[in-house]
Amino acid sequence: QSYTDFAASTSLDAASDFDNTDIYAGWSSFVQAVQTVFMFRSVDDPSTFLQDGTEYQLLVEYLRSGRYIGDTFHGVVAFNEYGQNEGRDPTTLQTQADGVAEVVFPSDFAEGIFSYPAPVGEECPDTYSTAFKGCLLCERLCTAPPPEVIAEEMNYLPPLVHQ
Repeated sequence: QSYTDFAASTSLDAASDFDNTDIYAGWSSFVQAVQTVFMFRSVDDPSTFLQDGTEYQLLVEYLRSGRYIGDTFHGVVAFNEYGQNEGRDPTTLQTQADGVAEVVFPSDFAEGIFSYPAPVGEECPDTYSTAFKGCLLCERLCTAPPPEVIAEEMNYLPPLVHQ
């Protein structure tokens, strides 16, 4: 199933709305972590919650523990000590030649073909001008200098260096 098909199968109005769910998934993870850490602890003053170093440290330690944090719209969340989500496979996007970012990994959800190096990975020759089509990662356009500039450069002799 592609990313677009998955997004379209949700109750969201448009596939573009699916992109905004990262924010909601982040908040959901945070709330589930708070609920777990403070399930059997009292919070003396909700207006200063997490301003106490001990409360804050408890939450941070739990989030970095690698334990299951919760389920979100995007799947299971479990952070390692480096803050990386190990609860699900990461998604890799690559901007294609038409300027549209498509999922290329994991292959089960791939919409586009992984291109390496990216289309702009190769430099233009030194005398050529560089422009980009679509976006900085989409396509590099190399334009040769006008013939009169090339002829002028061919007639140029550098000064002699005396040793």
